[in-house]
Amino acid sequence: MRSAAFLLLLSGPLWADVLVLKDGRKFPGKVAEKPGHYEVAGDGGLRTFLKDEVDRVLTDPKSLLGDSERLLEEVKGEYQKALEIQDLQVQGAKLKESIGKLTRARESFAGARELFPEDRFSDLDQKLVQVMQLMRLLRERVGSDIAGTAPRAAPAPVPAPVPAPAVRPAAPVRPPPAPAESPTLSLDEAFGILADPPRRADAAMRVAARDSFRARRASFEGGTDLATAAMLFLSQPEPAGKAGAALQAYFAKWLKEPAKLAPQAHLEAARYLASARQAEPAAAEGFQVFALGHLSHSAPGPETDRVAVQLGLAARGGLPATPEGHAARDLALWLASGDYDLAVLAYAREHKSAVDTPVVRFLWAYALTLQAQERKRGFDKAAAALEAVRPVEAPFRDHAAALAKSVRNAAVCNHCGGEAKVRCTGCHGKKEVRHDCPKCKGVGAVTAGGLVSCNGCAGRGYLKLLRCAQCKDGFPECRACDRKPRMPPAIEDLFVAARCAACEGTGSAFRGVAFPCRGCMGLGQKLTPRADPSKILP
Repeated sequence: MRSAAFLLLLSGPLWADVLVLKDGRKFPGKVAEKPGHYEVAGDGGLRTFLKDEVDRVLTDPKSLLGDSERLLEEVKGEYQKALEIQDLQVQGAKLKESIGKLTRARESFAGARELFPEDRFSDLDQKLVQVMQLMRLLRERVGSDIAGTAPRAAPAPVPAPVPAPAVRPAAPVRPPPAPAESPTLSLDEAFGILADPPRRADAAMRVAARDSFRARRASFEGGTDLATAAMLFLSQPEPAGKAGAALQAYFAKWLKEPAKLAPQAHLEAARYLASARQAEPAAAEGFQVFALGHLSHSAPGPETDRVAVQLGLAARGGLPATPEGHAARDLALWLASGDYDLAVLAYAREHKSAVDTPVVRFLWAYALTLQAQERKRGFDKAAAALEAVRPVEAPFRDHAAALAKSVRNAAVCNHCGGEAKVRCTGCHGKKEVRHDCPKCKGVGAVTAGGLVSCNGCAGRGYLKLLRCAQCKDGFPECRACDRKPRMPPAIEDLFVAARCAACEGTGSAFRGVAFPCRGCMGLGQKLTPRADPSKILP
C-alpha cells in the first residue's frame, strides 16, 4: 500500500497538449478545439479560452527545449577538457561557466517535463538524470580541487534555501523554548556517568551528562565526534540484557580515559565495535554511533577504509557515510542550491529504491513543499508526502504531521489559485453567450464581388447575444475549494526556519562522517511549523 501511495505522489496527470496564450501563459491538459474557443482539461479542472486569446497549441515539447540538448553535449565535452587543465584557477573558471550552461539546459528540460508528464516523453527524464549526474560531477570538482577540500574533511554547512518574499504579513510564531542553562558537569564527569550503569540510569544525571556532551563537545580536542556519539546515545532508550551488557563492556574497555585516545586507538575501538555490532544485533544502533565517532577521529588510510566497509559505510568525495547519510546529504545539497526539482528527481530515481528511510523521505517531502511554494501549486502533493513520512519516533512523527497541517492550512486551490472564483466555461468570462452567424461565421461580412456586410446578421457577426445562464458576472465561485479567497503562501506562512544548533547547520551529526543530524533530520535547519509551533524536533 505504501509503495502504491508513493507512486501516486510521484506520478502526474496524463494529458497530451499545452495551450499557449498570447500573454505567454501555458496550460497543460487535453486540448479540444470548439467552434469559437478551446477547452483544456488538466489538473486544474476544465478551462476555456476564446480563440483570439490563444497563440498556439503544442503537442510535443520540442519547441520548448531550444538549444538545451546542444548545451548538455557541450558541457559534457567541456568537463572532460577541464580535467586536463593543470591551473586550478583556470579549471575552476571553466567549470563554473559549464555549470551556468547546464543550469539553463536543466531549466528547459524541467519546464518541458512539467508541461508534458506523459510516459511517451520519458526521454526528458533521462536528460534530467544526465543533467543531475553531470551537475554533481561539476560541483564536486569545483568543491574539492578548486576549493581545496581535503579528504575526510568536515561536511560544509548546508546553506538554507533563500525564502521567497512574503506576499503578506505573516502572523507571529511562538519561538521554541529557550535553551537550558549551561551544564555544570565537565566532560570527564559526563563520561563517568556514561560508563556507570547506576548513575546512567538516574534520569537527572543522564540528562545532565547528555547536556554536557552537547555543550562542551566542540572543546573536546580530538574527540568531538566521540562526545557527539555519547550525546546521541544518552538521548535514546538503551538496550537491556545481553545487548546492554555488550555496550557496558565497550564502555569499560574504551572509555576509561577517552581524552587520551590517539587516532590509532580510535581505529581499534571502531574495529572492536564493528565486530561487536554483528555479534549483538540488538545493540547495533548504540554500537554504530560510537563506531562512527571513533572512525571520525582515526587517521585516513586503507585500514580505516576497511573498518568503514565493515560498518556499512561508503566514501563519496572523500567523506565516509552511511547509505542514509549519503542520500540525505545529496538531497540537502540540491535543496540548498534551490534545485528542488532535482531533489525530487534524485529521490525518485536513485534513493527511493535504495534507502527509503523516514529521514530521506522527509527531505523529499520538504523538497516538494519548497517546489509547491515556488510554483504556487501542488501543495496537496507536498502535504501528502509529509503525511507519508511515518517515522517511529513520536517527536519526529508529530513534527512531520504539524508541517503537513501547516501546508494544508495555507495551501491555495489548484483550480482557482486561491481566488475562490473561476472563469465561466459557458461565456468565457464575458457574462454573455454569443451565437455566431453561420453565414459569415461571426465575421459580420461576406465575400460577394468584394467584402460586403452580411445580411444574415446585419453585419453584427452574431444572431443572438444572451445572458449567460451559468453565471452572473462571468466568474462563478470555485467548486473545488472552500471558496475563501487567499493569496499563495510565503515560506513564512508554512514554517519558520533557523540554523540547527545541534549540527551547526551542516545537516550531519558528526564532523568526519555523514550521518543525518536528528535535530533537523539532515536539513541543517530547525523548522517551526506554523500550524503548531510546539511540534519542533528535540
